[in-house]
Amino acid sequence: MIMTLQTAKQVFDMIEDSGISELKVDLYRAAEKYTSYRTAWRQTPPAHRHLIDSSRTQSHNALIDAFNILSREQAKLGEDNSWRGTLGADRKAIGDMAAYIVLFLALSAR
Repeated sequence: MIMTLQTAKQVFDMIEDSGISELKVDLYRAAEKYTSYRTAWRQTPPAHRHLIDSSRTQSHNALIDAFNILSREQAKLGEDNSWRGTLGADRKAIGDMAAYIVLFLALSAR
């Protein structure tokens, strides 16, 4: 699945609507961390990428966990967590969503 800007904005807005502030912050921090690994990996020469692959994967797994934890807690509280279904399980799309989260947060801080 390709995460479009429009879909990412819808998912982000639904996450933003959650009243579970602490878990949103955890998710946003996980997104920032993963996005920094993703950009570092992109800028690293291919012959050296193996040096950060493990950390990048661990960060990606933590990001997925943060999405899942927030979604489960929203469901427990009766909040709308339908965004999680929209996001899906594709690792690339989830990674893209992390980048969109960082983008939306950065733009909203102007």
